[in-house]
Amino acid sequence: MISLTLCSMSQRSAATLPMVPRRKQCGMASWVSPLGRFSSLSTNWPTIDELLRLRFSAHAEIRAQGAEFAMESKRLLKADLERICLENVQACILIGNLCGAEANADSESLFFGIAMRMARLLHLAVEVPSEDGITRETKRRVWWTLYMIDRWSSAGLGLPRQFYNDCGSPDLPMNELVFHRLKEGDPNPSASSQRAGLWAHMITLVTIFGHIQDLNQHLAREDLEEDYIESAVCGLAESLERFDNGLPSDVQLTFDNLATHARQGVGRTFVALHLGFHHYATLLYFQYLDTQRPASPNKVLYANRCKNHAAAFSDLLRTSHEYKDCAAVYNIVGHMTVVSSSVLLHTLLFGEDDELPSARRRLESNFELLVKLRNYWPSVRLMVSSVVPSVSSLLIRYLDGPSLYVSKCLLLVSKFEYPQDR
Repeated sequence: MISLTLCSMSQRSAATLPMVPRRKQCGMASWVSPLGRFSSLSTNWPTIDELLRLRFSAHAEIRAQGAEFAMESKRLLKADLERICLENVQACILIGNLCGAEANADSESLFFGIAMRMARLLHLAVEVPSEDGITRETKRRVWWTLYMIDRWSSAGLGLPRQFYNDCGSPDLPMNELVFHRLKEGDPNPSASSQRAGLWAHMITLVTIFGHIQDLNQHLAREDLEEDYIESAVCGLAESLERFDNGLPSDVQLTFDNLATHARQGVGRTFVALHLGFHHYATLLYFQYLDTQRPASPNKVLYANRCKNHAAAFSDLLRTSHEYKDCAAVYNIVGHMTVVSSSVLLHTLLFGEDDELPSARRRLESNFELLVKLRNYWPSVRLMVSSVVPSVSSLLIRYLDGPSLYVSKCLLLVSKFEYPQDR
């Protein structure tokens, strides 16, 4: 089993970090993520699972220790940065995500960039037959994690991508349940003996997302012919539809499937897959909400699809918090929820009368979940601090008279801590 070593942590270094309340009998518990499998550093030191739980603790004083862990982890990684190894690729990804959570986009991109270059130097995309199943699968998952990060992070900063579909890639990740059952030294299961896992479907979906990003960036940079736009959107819409229709019956979005995946320990991954689908579709059709946009054959159809996907995202996000171990609380959910909320707000302001009650309910639900997320992620707090006041202003301006809904929104807004202007 590949140990997670943020660096070569000595006992002395570990002693300088704040301690975390331990779960009983934690032993050598391991944590399985898209990055692969990690084991605890030692029986005398909190497991990786416990370190991650810091951020999601219900106690503010425990959550506050996360900053100290992050600072020490960065220091130790930097001291070991020239050691090009799989563990340091994993560490750079984790530290990059920590930077992103703190709204430090430049450092986030820097650590992700280092991870991508290390992965290239290590040739992680090359399959090595002599390696056991855990090692090979961990390398695959690290490579594909970087592929997905490249799609999200590069777009956010306007930087060129480093991972392309035609530059060589490993096999898609194996089924999560098969991976969970692997033991050290087990051979690599043959691809033909297993079904695609949730992460394999997610990678297929994020490839479509990359094309949606490219189109939206193209639209933002220059005026395009309406026929070109319509053709491009139609092609991407068909890709999303094929993806959705091609999912196995037990991966389709149903309450029974959600409950089943939750029992198997992959409920959050199942939710993430479908949240991503609805978010990407919302982004594809978002331009058609513009009332000043030129008329086109599918303008009304695509505008309605945008609203339907934004609503479906909101419903699934709320549902995820109603099932044990399914709640979507990762950092990027804040960004996606704001996008969903902007569409719901558009419906609330310009929709038909019969659309308003459900739009109000969903927008209120989104705000409540954003309030919860801001306790975990400073980046969400900063994001919403600029968005929510604008939303409240528009609600007060366009809704006729005071309402319970407006009052609730204002109450939610008052709970946010806004940064002082510099």
